[in-house]
Amino acid sequence: MLGWFLSALSFAGVFQLDIILGINNRNYFSQSGLFLELVLFSVGLGYRERKNEQEKRLAQEENARILKEQNVTLERKVKERTAEISEKNEELMMQKEEILTQRDALQERGEELQFAYTQITDSVKYAQTIQNAILPFEEKIKQIFDDYFIIFYPKDIVSGDFYWFNTIDDGGNPKAVVSAIDCTGHGVPGAFMSMIGNTLLNETINEKRIFDPAQVLTRLHQKIRQDLRQAETNNSDGMDMSLCVVEQLPDNQYKLTFSGAKRPIYYIHEEELHQLKSDRFSIGGEVYEDERERVFTNQEIMLNKGDMFYLTTDGFGDMPGMDRKRFGSRRIKKMIVEAKDLSMAEQKENFETTLANHMGDQDARDDVTFLGFKL
Repeated sequence: MLGWFLSALSFAGVFQLDIILGINNRNYFSQSGLFLELVLFSVGLGYRERKNEQEKRLAQEENARILKEQNVTLERKVKERTAEISEKNEELMMQKEEILTQRDALQERGEELQFAYTQITDSVKYAQTIQNAILPFEEKIKQIFDDYFIIFYPKDIVSGDFYWFNTIDDGGNPKAVVSAIDCTGHGVPGAFMSMIGNTLLNETINEKRIFDPAQVLTRLHQKIRQDLRQAETNNSDGMDMSLCVVEQLPDNQYKLTFSGAKRPIYYIHEEELHQLKSDRFSIGGEVYEDERERVFTNQEIMLNKGDMFYLTTDGFGDMPGMDRKRFGSRRIKKMIVEAKDLSMAEQKENFETTLANHMGDQDARDDVTFLGFKL
């Protein structure tokens, strides 16, 4: 700008330095200023370039230093993390070995349990075969009753319930003895009691020739108390049962003598449902404080040909339903009344369907025995 200013003055004749200096070119000052500007610009550009190189070098050195520190930190963290992972891997390997050891032990234990379960189940199934052998043959029942049904559902393969039937000849007068028995418990313990009960019934009726139902129940009570030593051991096992003796009389009439230990008998006579209640105590088990001697009683009724009677253990009435409520004796009576005009085979199918619908997917609570006979 100074060069251009001096040149302007020279052109205007105000400033004659070019004549003084003997210079014929009036653009000298502007050209000199431009040259000086180029020199200063070149010097500044070089300085700036060197400054940039220096800053770039310092930045690279700083980046290198930071990168080195980061690499050192990263290597340290990698080593620490690697050590942690190695430690975790060792722990996992130890846990894996422990789990595999436990798995092998459980597998071995499971095989032992499966073997034991198979043995026990096979034994119980064989016991079921023995228990079924003591039940009355239906061919023998058919000799006396043309129309009847038997519902027998063990809860656990073998049953604490059983039923008993035999014919007796009391001085030339044939009679049929029918009983439904519910022993304490179910499954294997109940099955043992059922064997004892069956043995005592055979001994009392077939060998001792005691045909009076009340006397039979009274003797069974005494024998169970004696054989199981219940007075000394406080053993409270026993039986609930209903027992009846059916005797055919002239003119298509029948006399039924009944005695029950906490189990009633239902019967249809003249198209009406009736019930004979039982004595309030069981056979065997606990003896009440005010009880000097447990004596059972008889009840006699006269029935006609075509009448029906029913014996049942408490398993049918105690069966839980979908609403968790038991079936109950009231519904048993209603069920019998509604099916009284059907054959005994049809009644059985009806009763089984009714019970199945009541239970739904609920598990059985007890053994079930339900007997029906048509005279």
